[in-house]
Amino acid sequence: MSAETENETSLGMILSLKPNDLLFNKKEAKMKNKDQKYDSRFIRKTLRFSSDEYAQIEAQLTTLGVNFTNFAKNAIINHNITIPIQMDLIYDLNRIGNNLNQIAKSMHTMDNKHKITVLAQLVEIEKQLQKLQYKQEV
Repeated sequence: MSAETENETSLGMILSLKPNDLLFNKKEAKMKNKDQKYDSRFIRKTLRFSSDEYAQIEAQLTTLGVNFTNFAKNAIINHNITIPIQMDLIYDLNRIGNNLNQIAKSMHTMDNKHKITVLAQLVEIEKQLQKLQYKQEV
């Protein structure tokens, strides 16, 4: 076959193509690539959340700087979600711990009369702990 005949045949094939043929081939190629990409991940699950639940999740996503897919996979597979440290809570707990240490130290050196004062301080610490617990729940 001569070069001229070969060119005419190629030109004839190109001219006989319709625009939809090209689009179909592009779509087909795209779908094939997509299928290969997700071939190992073919199971899809759907979750439903209330508005409050989703607001909590979005807050955690923002804090952690991850997307929902990575967050959910990590939570389900690794059971591992990093929760940011609440410095105000740690400060309050340290303050209460210091108070307890001071009370314990003074209990060793005092007589029975002064122990009533110490018990009053312990009641105050218990109230502070209840306030912290309420803060944590809200």
